[in-house]
Amino acid sequence: MTHLTAVVTVLANAIDKRMTHLDLHARLPEGPLTLEAFTPLGDRVTPFQMAQIHTGVLDLRRAFSSRLLTHLIVRQVNATSLARDHVASDEAKTRLENGGVLVSLPSVIDFEGQGSVGRPDATPIDDAFKQAFAQAVSRISRLAAVADNDQYERFERQYRALGQRLEAQAALFNLNAAHKNHNEFPVLNWCETRGPAMLAAAYGLEEKALDTALDTAFIARLKTNPFKTVLADELGRVETLLGWSDAHSERKRGEASRRDSTRRIIKKEGLDWQTAPGAIDPPRMHGSVRRNLVAETAMANLDPSAMVKAAVLFDLEPAYWVFLTRLYLLPILAAAGLAGRVGLRRQPGMIASPILAGGLVALAERRAAGDNDGDQDGSNDEIGAHQGLLDTLFERSGLSINELGALGREFLKTGQPMAIDPPSGPKRFFLGD
Repeated sequence: MTHLTAVVTVLANAIDKRMTHLDLHARLPEGPLTLEAFTPLGDRVTPFQMAQIHTGVLDLRRAFSSRLLTHLIVRQVNATSLARDHVASDEAKTRLENGGVLVSLPSVIDFEGQGSVGRPDATPIDDAFKQAFAQAVSRISRLAAVADNDQYERFERQYRALGQRLEAQAALFNLNAAHKNHNEFPVLNWCETRGPAMLAAAYGLEEKALDTALDTAFIARLKTNPFKTVLADELGRVETLLGWSDAHSERKRGEASRRDSTRRIIKKEGLDWQTAPGAIDPPRMHGSVRRNLVAETAMANLDPSAMVKAAVLFDLEPAYWVFLTRLYLLPILAAAGLAGRVGLRRQPGMIASPILAGGLVALAERRAAGDNDGDQDGSNDEIGAHQGLLDTLFERSGLSINELGALGREFLKTGQPMAIDPPSGPKRFFLGD
């Protein structure tokens, strides 16, 4: 049966300096996760740390489900190992240094890279962002097509500002200054040109049928909402995508810096990536590189709730793993992607990953526990708020949380993909329909 292991990092300088870390393995109980369940760790951690472990593991389990998150490692590291090997935000690093703990999941970062010469090929993450930007621009264009004439000036002003904002993504689209000879805003033009076909394909429609359906949806929305509100919602989706893409770029800069510094040391010692492990210690990680790896600057401006909503509207699955400090969002984003594909766009879905399966089981566990009053503004309980939104989306679309949870449990048990047929009904374009 598939399972995940939570890793609890504790700073403990008393361990042998020749050791990078000291691990204690444990299995989490199948029932409710109480503070008493962590009592056996008493000789390894303080009561303060034990309380933090309980809270952190409980939150991860609420997101990933008790069926998927079943194991625990308490990892003691010394300050030298922390500086060389561990990636954490400033906040998490300070918490460790002040006697707290860091509760997360194991993550592997590819510092070796491909070593290829020339411009790298587009990655699945790059393609996901490009398609999402193009579809978002196509939606905005259709909104303009059904707006009243007296809204033209407002739209034109904000649409031009959108073009300027998107130019920061020129490298993502493989565009350069020369493209400005043909269009003032090449990225916006790329999205305008390709977006309609991409959006139609996402909904399984011909382009004309998609235009008609989306126009009808916007007309209905404008009857109950001011144009400026509807436009602001659509532009807000683009801002979320911009922040998400910036986080991806920030992490890539951190990976490149770490890779280059490691390569210099390996080369100096006459070693390579295969022979260096165990032969030399990794270099200390500069604070700026560590902050880039966790995308600390971009993440500070990126609202998790907006990310979840963007994942419903656009297929961003390859980009879920960008965030090393918001791993609790992985099953929530995966479930949001399924809600969008099957519930809004009425396309067939598939449970083929443990993360998605765990996220669906977690939604069912939440419902079984009667925790259905999630604070959807996220002020008190972020995980509950996100799960409450997804619960509502699935139910409104005609999908059963309990049935999805059962399919998720079956996948975790057998490893066999589970198909999901879309419910009948019209295709939907908004979360609140």
